[in-house]
Amino acid sequence: MQELRRIATCIVIVLLIGCGKQVQSMQTLAQSEFATLVEEGECQILDVRTADEYAKGHLKKSINIDFKLPNFAERCAAILEKRKVVAIYCRSGKRSNAAGRILSDMGYDVREMGGGILEWKGKVVYGVE
Repeated sequence: MQELRRIATCIVIVLLIGCGKQVQSMQTLAQSEFATLVEEGECQILDVRTADEYAKGHLKKSINIDFKLPNFAERCAAILEKRKVVAIYCRSGKRSNAAGRILSDMGYDVREMGGGILEWKGKVVYGVE
């Protein structure tokens, strides 16, 4: 009987530790919702395209971390704050979706721009900030 109590206690402890783990989410937003999020200024804007793509037009105040680089996750961990939402985009949505899932698994709260910058109607800046 005592053995069953020990096992039950261990299970409860494991469940409590697991429940305490911060799990974040990723949501894909419509262009208008993404624009509102960015305009509010409370998020980190992450462009996961290459440096060349970034230079050809990007959102103001965005951070460029190329998703194709082997140290993508490490660079994000060194630069991004977990307490702030990450607004992520790429050219069409494929890379930002994959990158967003990685960041979400790392504990970030991610909002992806649906359709990517190809469908962006707002202003872009050129060159490197």
